[in-house]
Amino acid sequence: NNSQANSKNNFSKTSSGQNLSQSATPISNKGTSIFSGNTLSAKYKIDSSGSEWVNEVDYSYSKNNNTQLYTNYYYLPAAPAESGDGTSHNTSNSLSYKSELTLKLKKKTTLETGYKFNYSTNDNEAAYFTQTGISPRQVNGYQTNTFDYKETISSAYLQIAKPLFGFTLKSGLRLESTNISGHQKIPTDTLFS
Repeated sequence: NNSQANSKNNFSKTSSGQNLSQSATPISNKGTSIFSGNTLSAKYKIDSSGSEWVNEVDYSYSKNNNTQLYTNYYYLPAAPAESGDGTSHNTSNSLSYKSELTLKLKKKTTLETGYKFNYSTNDNEAAYFTQTGISPRQVNGYQTNTFDYKETISSAYLQIAKPLFGFTLKSGLRLESTNISGHQKIPTDTLFS
């Protein structure tokens, strides 16, 4: 992606037409994005009554890089120009695995069980700077940050279903575990989980 914009601001007093303020801000943004995703699945039919075992593995990857440049020009009242620039990078990975087993038992009873696992990571880095006039560039603390994030989710279930007097009776159990951890490095070193 590539975009260019120019914002012009003029403020004047309506009654006299006197110009109070004039400024302009050209902005340039450039970025690239990459995404890849793959899924592999398999189904095994155990018997003709509908018993089956299904497995699926899914992986996705994405990467984004962006650059921004801007300058604030102050014409009225005259003031030194203020410019800014910055880059941001984001990378994420996601891996998931799912397995489900359905068994058709005697007396129209169905046993269903399954397991799912998901692991994902996200790394972010943004570095932005500002500069007024000929003074040295300074870090823009509002936009600059660096952090990474990891998440693991596991779940499993077991249930039995049986038709009874025109209804389907189901009983089962489900377990789930979620683990999250993150590390912010900039603006302050912080850990959470």
